[in-house]
Amino acid sequence: MKKKRVKANEPDKVGLIRVLLELGKSVLSGIVRAVVTEWLHRP
Repeated sequence: MKKKRVKANEPDKVGLIRVLLELGKSVLSGIVRAVVTEWLHRP
């Protein structure tokens, strides 16, 4: 499902938003994993 390029700036903005979303997901998942592992390893 590729959208046709209407404006020159649109693809760049969409790409940046997608990259930021992916980075946010990875960071959030990493934080969640760290918190969960820390919580599970507590006596």
